[in-house]
Amino acid sequence: MSVPHNVPSEKQKAALVFMQWALTKENQLQYAKDGAIPVRQDVYEALSSDPKYAWWVQAMAQSTAAMHAPPRMKVTPQIVELLDRRLSAAIVGQAQPQETRDTMAQEIYGILKNGGYNVKPLGQ
Repeated sequence: MSVPHNVPSEKQKAALVFMQWALTKENQLQYAKDGAIPVRQDVYEALSSDPKYAWWVQAMAQSTAAMHAPPRMKVTPQIVELLDRRLSAAIVGQAQPQETRDTMAQEIYGILKNGGYNVKPLGQ
């Protein structure tokens, strides 16, 4: 979660108040019980012995160490969409791995360049 810098300060304050409320352990527990994915490790731990939730919260708790937030760049959604599309095609055999890698490298370079980032193509 984040608070955009380009909204009025009263909305920024309201957003912060909401985030502080939404991220409390109590609210995250209810959020998980309602079927959503919580963002607090202590919520996973609290529900890991509950027979109704243990089947999935234990797996989520174990996987959190391997999770990494995506880069916070304006072009990240474009890159993620590209990766999803190209990697899916490679997995089902519609493209060769090396061809997929090379194509993605070129396309990601284009996305970054068009996004105003100072980048060089691979190999340069």
